[in-house]
Amino acid sequence: MLPAGPQYWLRNRADGPRRVLVSGVSVDGSCSHALLESFIDKSTEVPVTTVDRPLGPFSEGLFALEATTPQGLQEKIAALKNFIRQRADQPVDRLAAEWLTAVPPLPQNQLCLALVAGSAQELTAQLEYAASALADNPDRSLGTNAHPAPLPAARDRVFYNPQPLAADGKVAFVFPGSGNHFAGMGRELSAQWPGIFARQDRHSEFLAAQYQPEQFWQQQLHESIFDDHNALVISHVALCTAISDLVRSFGIEPQAISGYSLGESRVVCFRQLARS
Repeated sequence: MLPAGPQYWLRNRADGPRRVLVSGVSVDGSCSHALLESFIDKSTEVPVTTVDRPLGPFSEGLFALEATTPQGLQEKIAALKNFIRQRADQPVDRLAAEWLTAVPPLPQNQLCLALVAGSAQELTAQLEYAASALADNPDRSLGTNAHPAPLPAARDRVFYNPQPLAADGKVAFVFPGSGNHFAGMGRELSAQWPGIFARQDRHSEFLAAQYQPEQFWQQQLHESIFDDHNALVISHVALCTAISDLVRSFGIEPQAISGYSLGESRVVCFRQLARS
């Protein structure tokens, strides 16, 4: 199978370590082959750790500004704009990481302004929009369908709720049913977050058989796959597992889980009721 793009190297652990044959042919006709086998710590049977961000920096960053009052948010906006000016040459995901380290979240802060930006320039424009919106009406939400942002860079990328639900609200994970399959589902996720798949590999003897990259990680789905009910079921549950594992790795735990039709199978796996 030729990969359609960067992806985590899935395997069935029951089949042994990963192996790859590298071949080279020169212009004089000589030919060389090297058989490579992945290293596994025999004392723990755990492979070496994955590389952080193997595809390089993320293309976007998440910024959270917290305060107890709208005026406090204005002060945080000014602080972040100054923070950006001092680090204009940094990738945006590094900016987000450094901002989180410099200004960590505090439980006593009741208000939050969240922004998703692809560059320092876009983030600056979003901050100016948010500052203006908060000054005009601090009691109006940002990022909702009721009040869409006129600035393209802020649409579905700037969020604020004057009456946040974090203190009393609850989180639910809802898993969809069949019909949500698509070509490449999970491939990019596996390349961006290989640690999630490495942890799954340690707990599964047949991880590749679950994700079936030869079927679902291609640029197009073959029509015959829709006649293979087992393949559709297993791959769908596997992808839902990866997404929920990723979200939970950020410290987000649901107070309720629900699944529709095929999604019910993912709920069973989430509760670890069907490890086999």
